[in-house]
Amino acid sequence: MRAAHAEHGQIVIKEVAEPTPEPGQLLVAVKAAGLNAADRLIIKGSYVVGSSTRRAETQPPSIPLGAEASGEVVAVGEGVIGFAVGDHVMGVSGSAFAPYALISAALAMPVPEHLSFVEGAAFPVTFTTAHDALLSAGRMRKGANVLVTAAPSGVGIAALQLARSLGAGIVGASSRSAAKLGALADAGLPVDIGIVADDPGFVDTALAATHDHGFDIVIDNVGGPALPTYVAVAALRGRIVSVGRMGGEEGTFNLDELARKQLSLVGVSFRTRPVQEIVEVYRRAGEDIVPALAAGHLKVVVDRTFPFEEILAAQDWMQAGRQIGKVVLTFE
Repeated sequence: MRAAHAEHGQIVIKEVAEPTPEPGQLLVAVKAAGLNAADRLIIKGSYVVGSSTRRAETQPPSIPLGAEASGEVVAVGEGVIGFAVGDHVMGVSGSAFAPYALISAALAMPVPEHLSFVEGAAFPVTFTTAHDALLSAGRMRKGANVLVTAAPSGVGIAALQLARSLGAGIVGASSRSAAKLGALADAGLPVDIGIVADDPGFVDTALAATHDHGFDIVIDNVGGPALPTYVAVAALRGRIVSVGRMGGEEGTFNLDELARKQLSLVGVSFRTRPVQEIVEVYRRAGEDIVPALAAGHLKVVVDRTFPFEEILAAQDWMQAGRQIGKVVLTFE
């Protein structure tokens, strides 16, 4: 079968053997697969993995691509309970950009009946990441003010909805584009205040929207040079949760202000977590999110789809940063 790999800084489509499920795994005929920001980092060779204390820079010469997929179960590994051949599932896979992919049964979720495969492929990584960032890292409580940066991204849109469903007070959204913020409002997403990222009045606007309390949780999908702004708009004892680094990996901010406000800057990643912890994160997220998704209380926003053969165009569209929501590959 033909599968997408990262080799020497580019996407390569190569012939590989169809996988066979091992114990605890599902073999899924992929109908759709979601693109994520990490894909580009893997392609560039800057996605550092491993649980060593020291930062390792080396990567294998060829890496399968694709973190999430939806499709139909065609084979079940030994010991799997709760899934059968023919089930429609969505979940996390390390090689989703292929006609067939392996998904751990512990990281798989049923696709709700009213959801398409395309919508299912846009769900697992983004909503689980947002759920984990808000609850595990952000320690969100009812009434907390939440600011979601790069809000039109997949994780951003998930975080906006989850913050509201979890009982947030003021929900703020930021983006480099005023038009994108308008599109979020037009789509009915729960935004109390939208702020353009490079607005000179960003801090004043954010604090005024919260009656000078500030934001108790900042879901930071930008990183880099934006950190001083997030420190400035954070509430006392607030938590800035570093999820993504679209704007850069390095930033400078006032450590005394971090101390004065008693802020926590929390980094989150699945790359260095034990497998059992990842399984538990997905279990908790699934219990909270899938029923809400099935009931229509949460929505999956898909920007556009590309056939698998146009994966290069899909990645170019992602890199251009013009999308609102998820970009998804489809398979015949």
